[in-house]
Amino acid sequence: MQSPSAAEAPPAPASRAVRPRNVGIDLVRCLALAAVVWGHMDFSLRPFTFSWHVPVFFLLSGYLWRQPSTGVAGEVVRRSRRVLVPYVAWLPIGLLATWLVLRYRDRPVSMHDLLLDGLHGGTSLIGITGPYYFLTAFATAVAVVLVTARFSWWLTIGVGVAATVAATLDPEELAGWPLSIGPGLVGTLLIAVGFGAWRLSRRLRWRGVIGAALATLGLLGASQHLYDVVDLKKAYLGTPVVSLCVAVAIGIGLTWTCEVAAPLLPRAARRAVTAIAEVSVPVLMAHMLFGVLALLVHPGLAPAVRAVVAFTCAVATGLLIQRTPLRKILV
Repeated sequence: MQSPSAAEAPPAPASRAVRPRNVGIDLVRCLALAAVVWGHMDFSLRPFTFSWHVPVFFLLSGYLWRQPSTGVAGEVVRRSRRVLVPYVAWLPIGLLATWLVLRYRDRPVSMHDLLLDGLHGGTSLIGITGPYYFLTAFATAVAVVLVTARFSWWLTIGVGVAATVAATLDPEELAGWPLSIGPGLVGTLLIAVGFGAWRLSRRLRWRGVIGAALATLGLLGASQHLYDVVDLKKAYLGTPVVSLCVAVAIGIGLTWTCEVAAPLLPRAARRAVTAIAEVSVPVLMAHMLFGVLALLVHPGLAPAVRAVVAFTCAVATGLLIQRTPLRKILV
């Protein structure tokens, strides 16, 4: 396999020349964001969401992997900064919100303990900050792939396979590594698979049909509880080998399907899809806050309504932030 060395990360600033956005990929991102929000608000949907919603972001990174214009060291710093700056910026917001909510619920916790949890990151982050682990795991995966793919994709695959075996044998140990470094190492395998799927897609004549079949079969199996779901934060990979393969099938299947279907959408729909995809980070980081606030205002709120409120408010917040100077650190 060839060795390109750069991952598609969150959108670059407008001043930096970038390739035209792939609306099909943006559509997959939007579906994954919706799945993350719905999965966190309604656990009854867990088989349909946790089976693919986080792995697909790593797969997409591999699918869009291209040769960097700078050296590896500079690219690692640049890519990591674009992921870790929002993490550092959102963390105090999430920790303060968590502290206030717990006090409101008469379950006070010391800010000192929350700060220690924040510094450790990963599985220490719960509640409002629970989804934050993704950014540090993603940064780890990108950095490892940037270094290893320079020599050989087989080295990248080897690191990913080793981490996957470790997660299968002792997920709690791997998940306990600071800043979700352990789950991030598992993500390197998903990035490599995503890149392989991109190379394969260039040779498939009916990739839309094949993709739809893969995604449908994977989701049907999940609905019948034929295999356990993947929880990457806990480094839990579900049914050994099977669950990860299903996550790949659903993620790649959706990618191929959306690449074919997205150009058929009305122009307004395509613009909306891209607008939401561009604020992926704020949606990931803010949806739990709005979900908790909705529950505080209306304790009996139906999970589906709560999900709609959380998703809509998080998207609106992201779009608002994008119009301010805060976009440099929060988007």
